[in-house]
Amino acid sequence: MSKFLKRITAAILSTALITLPSMTTSGAEANVESGYPSSILSVRAEYVDEYPNDVELIDNVIEDIFDDPQFTAIYDCDEEEAADTLRDALDRSIQSECGIQPQSYVGTYASSKYYVPVVKQKTNYYCGPASIIEALVGNGILDDENSVTQGTIAAKAGTTSNGTYVYKVRDVLNSYYSSSPYEYKYVSHYTSKDSVYLLVDSLANDFVPVVLFSNTSKLGYYNGKAYSHYVAVEYVDLNAKKIGIVDPNYISPYGGEHEVSFDSFSKALDSEGWIISFSPPDKPNEDK
Repeated sequence: MSKFLKRITAAILSTALITLPSMTTSGAEANVESGYPSSILSVRAEYVDEYPNDVELIDNVIEDIFDDPQFTAIYDCDEEEAADTLRDALDRSIQSECGIQPQSYVGTYASSKYYVPVVKQKTNYYCGPASIIEALVGNGILDDENSVTQGTIAAKAGTTSNGTYVYKVRDVLNSYYSSSPYEYKYVSHYTSKDSVYLLVDSLANDFVPVVLFSNTSKLGYYNGKAYSHYVAVEYVDLNAKKIGIVDPNYISPYGGEHEVSFDSFSKALDSEGWIISFSPPDKPNEDK
């Protein structure tokens, strides 16, 4: 059995609030000799040529991201977008290795401009739609959590009993804007600081981030219970090194408003973690 199939099987057998959908391999059929499709190998060649001393890091990132069912879904939908997603993960991982720090536009605290409600998910696989509603209310796009039903959002996002894909979460959030401000990032190889500043920059620009944790057991309030799970982020306190989470889980005491440390937040993203947030420009906006 391939490593990819083993991971899918393990996900199905494990206890999880979301079991991510199994993927077809039509669009991401791996080259038998190499183990990866040609487009992935092309990206690898780009980075090995530019960073010959970081081949091991490059290969680790590629192995991890290509093993992620979320990435496979992106690849099957849009091969070029998947390649760009891989490039972003490689760029940040290599920059982190070199000690290059992320930029931020704010001082010590960033929060949603509006109230971010707790939207309890209606089913055990509606954490994606519930988190989308939390973010849209927090952005001031929806008046309140009753402005749209979770079923409506789930239909737009293609949510099934297996969960919701990150690219679909992005697409639904962007459907409420003309500028498509949200992007997803594969952050499993990001440093804690990198992940935190994605949240900070998003909140500073009035876009509530949505996060897909790969392992909630690293969050103290889950008491060791491991789920793949979507939440919204309400604030970041850089002084206290705390993050405010609005968790749609309908199981007590997991759902509700919680404050977690940067460290536990980062650890919960360590394996197949994603952040859907406002994507800041390459250069700081002088008006911020």
